[in-house]
Amino acid sequence: MKKYYLFGFVLFWMILIYYFSQQTVYESIRLSRVVTMVFTNILDTFFPYFVFEVEYIHHIVRKLAHFTIYLILGVLVSYLLNIGKVKEWKIIILAVICCLLFAISDETLQLFIYGRGAQLTDVLIDIAGASLGIIIVYISRKTFNKSG
Repeated sequence: MKKYYLFGFVLFWMILIYYFSQQTVYESIRLSRVVTMVFTNILDTFFPYFVFEVEYIHHIVRKLAHFTIYLILGVLVSYLLNIGKVKEWKIIILAVICCLLFAISDETLQLFIYGRGAQLTDVLIDIAGASLGIIIVYISRKTFNKSG
């Protein structure tokens, strides 16, 4: 039963990623600008005398969104593939391949959305986030298996 729930979480997360990717350029920028303004306000609170370049922060927010959303995907896919007696190294390789193929398909689909495009750098950021998520799961499994 756990396998079905995990599959549902992975599927939900992939649909969410596709949802964000299918936004027009205007919808995507509007959402990331809201997040940028919140982040900039937080920075202004802690560093009131520092001048922040909002466009640079906006770029960082957009790339962090890629990284974070794929980090979560990497965690979910790792847990899904861990059901059963599959060797750890096979889980890691399969999880990376699944996340990489999804990132490539996600960027490719953006070619068909008004004002959007596919970027290799985004795929690299996506797979870096997914890989960190996969590593976190691997380390947590090793840590909890040794202590238990």
